[in-house]
Amino acid sequence: MLIFIAGPMSTSGEPGPNLNQACHEAAKLVDHGFAPYVPHLNWICDAIEPSLIDAWKNSNRHFIEHSTAILRLPGESKGADEEVRFARDTLGLPIFFSAEEVISQYGTQKLRRYPPQPSSGQDLSPSGKRR
Repeated sequence: MLIFIAGPMSTSGEPGPNLNQACHEAAKLVDHGFAPYVPHLNWICDAIEPSLIDAWKNSNRHFIEHSTAILRLPGESKGADEEVRFARDTLGLPIFFSAEEVISQYGTQKLRRYPPQPSSGQDLSPSGKRR
């Protein structure tokens, strides 16, 4: 279950604490079988390719469109507010304000393993040859 994490990134001028908060909330979700998307990690890519900020924002909308819900982290953020409005008003997605709320609503998820685990006698090697 894909959960989009919306929250402040650089509003305070210090992205570190915001990135830290987003990653901690994502870890809680992963621990319960969710697949969180942390757009805050785009900050790393933006540091390398700063001209792509608008492309990252557009990319985030695609992730929102495929999400089950939004986790809105505390703090002032025009970007996060826009993401929440799009998710709620356009897509009708539920908005949560803590990882615990998400977990309480949906319970622990059972994720499929990737790559699939071979069953006895099944060969998943690229060549198809037994190892």
